[in-house]
Amino acid sequence: MRQKWIYALMALILSAGLMGCGSGAPSSENQSHLENETEEGTDAESEDGKKEDASKPEAQPSTGENEASQGSDDLQDDASFPAEMELSQLEPMEKAFDTLLLSCQESGLTYDSQDPVFFWTALYYGIVNYRDEVPLAETVETELRVPRMAVQEFATGLFADYSDLPELPAEITNIRYDEGWDAYLFALSDRGQTCTRLLNACENEDGSIRAAAVLYNSETDTPITCFVFLLAPNAYADGIVEPLFPYAVSSVTPSEAVVLSTELPVLTGSFQDFSDSHTAEFTVDSNLMAFQVYDREILSLLAQLKEGDQVTLALSIDEETESKTIVSLVY
Repeated sequence: MRQKWIYALMALILSAGLMGCGSGAPSSENQSHLENETEEGTDAESEDGKKEDASKPEAQPSTGENEASQGSDDLQDDASFPAEMELSQLEPMEKAFDTLLLSCQESGLTYDSQDPVFFWTALYYGIVNYRDEVPLAETVETELRVPRMAVQEFATGLFADYSDLPELPAEITNIRYDEGWDAYLFALSDRGQTCTRLLNACENEDGSIRAAAVLYNSETDTPITCFVFLLAPNAYADGIVEPLFPYAVSSVTPSEAVVLSTELPVLTGSFQDFSDSHTAEFTVDSNLMAFQVYDREILSLLAQLKEGDQVTLALSIDEETESKTIVSLVY
């Protein structure tokens, strides 16, 4: 009897201990800002870091020299963002991202599925630039003739709320409708020196997909603009044997990851590496400095840099701690 009582008491103690381990929340100390002005400041923080409990699972901010560099692989392990999708899963949507980036950037228009001018502007960029992928499209002298049904299919990927093709507005002069062929004729043109790269993508709790893409100057390999896309399943895809788009774009919004000008404080430095998943190191005026990064698009862009690449950073500076957070890249 005594032995059973001892076993019961030990089980109760063990259970209480496990409950205590599972309920601990990170303290505010783990989120403290860094003094990251110079390498000397980094060494001082390294001394403080020796007092930390090595068993803590949370990644602590660092200015770099006191921790081994973990590189950009850490960006995929951070729990503050939804789990990243394999970018290859969205490969069929890349032409939609490119089409809408060009439409917004070159026309100065805002994504709006209910605006006939934007609607047809986007279709022009998409169908002309990706003519080889458009079903039954054929070149007739200086125009591309595309059956109505093929134009409709392309529209279903660009606009999640698509229902039918609107009338061609007077402002659109590079597309005309041929009633006899029941087809649209697009004036042929060549695209400029640009290319689009998908930065990242993740699935939201409601099943929608969030993706970010950057339009680059293909000659200089510098970013021009960055947009965030929200995707939903393409409602028409099931009725098509080989659909162009498995998803449809429901919203397109500019990202602050890439800007051409800013009123924020800026600083130009030479990229070195990541010291942890939210800390990027740069050499500025021969000093090694660390900057906090929390924006997923900026993290993805920095992960593409090579050591020594020069970048101008727009910064948010905490007045009390003087810690610096990168809020955009300036080109």
